[in-house]
Amino acid sequence: MKTNILLALIAGSLLSLLGCSMFPEKYTAEDFEKVKITLNKPRVSEIEKAYARLPSRGMVMVNTPFIYLSGVLFRLEGAGFIGMTVDISANNASILAYKGKEGDCYETGRSAAPKLNFAVAALDDADHLLYKSTRICEKTAIIYSTGLYRNHLNVSAQDPALALKKEKAPFLCTTAEDKALELSKAVTGKAEKPEQGIFYKGPFKLLITSDGTVIRRGKGLMVSKKTAEGLIKDNCIKVAIKQEKKYPLKFTPLNYADKYKSMGKNFLMSNMQIGSFEGTF
Repeated sequence: MKTNILLALIAGSLLSLLGCSMFPEKYTAEDFEKVKITLNKPRVSEIEKAYARLPSRGMVMVNTPFIYLSGVLFRLEGAGFIGMTVDISANNASILAYKGKEGDCYETGRSAAPKLNFAVAALDDADHLLYKSTRICEKTAIIYSTGLYRNHLNVSAQDPALALKKEKAPFLCTTAEDKALELSKAVTGKAEKPEQGIFYKGPFKLLITSDGTVIRRGKGLMVSKKTAEGLIKDNCIKVAIKQEKKYPLKFTPLNYADKYKSMGKNFLMSNMQIGSFEGTF
C-alpha cells in the first residue's frame, strides 16, 4: 500500500515537472484579474518579460503613443496575450490584455455563440472561429466569462453529468476549418461602398460581417455606412469623425469570401498587417 502511494506521488511530481497534471486545473474568471502589470511605452523585451512574470492567469495594461499601437498589438499577440481591447484618444492608446490560454482542455458540454447585432462571426486570440454555436472546452468557457468577453458572447452551461465526473474527458480542440467553410457559404462577398472610417477596439482579433467584410482589431478601416451603424450598436468600434488631410484614411477591409477562395482558412491564422491611421475620434 505504502509503495503504491509513493509511486503515485512520484508520478504526480514527474507530470508536474513536465507541465502536465493528473487532474484539470480549477480556476474562475476572477483569477484573471487578481494580478495586473502596467507597462508604459514598452519595448518588445518588456512585453515578453511581463508575460513571463505573470502567473498562469493575469492581465496587463499597456499605455503607448498611438503611432506605436500596431507594433505593440502585434508583440502582445506574439507573446501569447488574449482578449485584447484598445482604448484610444487622439495621440495615445491603452491596451488591456489577458494571460491564460495555456492549460488542459476538457469536455463539459459547453458551446459559445457571438452576441453581436451586426457581425456574424468572430475570431479570438486562440484562433477559435465563432460562428453560430461553436463547441468549446471548459478552459475556453471560463476565459469567455471574463469581463472582456462577457458582453460579446453567449456561453452555455455545463452538462451536469460531465461536470461531476471525477475523470474529466479530454476535449479534442478542432481547427477552424469546418466553421470557416460553413461561413464561406453564408457571406455574400458583396460589400457596399466604403464611406465611413472606423476603428475596432476588440476583444476579438477579427470580426466578419454578413457581406464578408473582415474587420481587424486595432486597424483603421473604411467601411459602408450600414456596416458602421451596425457595429456601433455592438459598442465595439469608434468612428473617425474627422480625418487628417496629411494622413488620410486609406485602409479598406479584406473580404472573407474572396480570401477564403484563394487561401482557405489559413488567411484567418496569418499575421495580417494591423495598420493604423491618423484621425480624430
